[in-house]
Amino acid sequence: MTEQMSKSRKTDRLLDKLEVTCTAVGGVNSANRRKARHSRSLSISTFEYTLRHKPTGTEVSGRIPYGRYTRKEMKALKKSLFSELAQQLEAKVAKKLRTPRRL
Repeated sequence: MTEQMSKSRKTDRLLDKLEVTCTAVGGVNSANRRKARHSRSLSISTFEYTLRHKPTGTEVSGRIPYGRYTRKEMKALKKSLFSELAQQLEAKVAKKLRTPRRL
């Protein structure tokens, strides 16, 4: 039964993980935070993902705007941004290949 489940999970995805490259760029402006003992709330940070499907050359990107985030908030924002971009990329590739998109 586990063999059938693993096969069905593989067919649920349109894109193969090996065909998608991910570029991540993040930055922190800590000009107001001179010493480590100061709060992270003084730092202004941002993050950007770019996902590219190698065979078709389709690319999507998104950015978390500059702001004051805790580590937990930034982690949650990164996760939601990545999943949103993965869905967008899958939709664009499906449209380009004229393949029905799976939900």
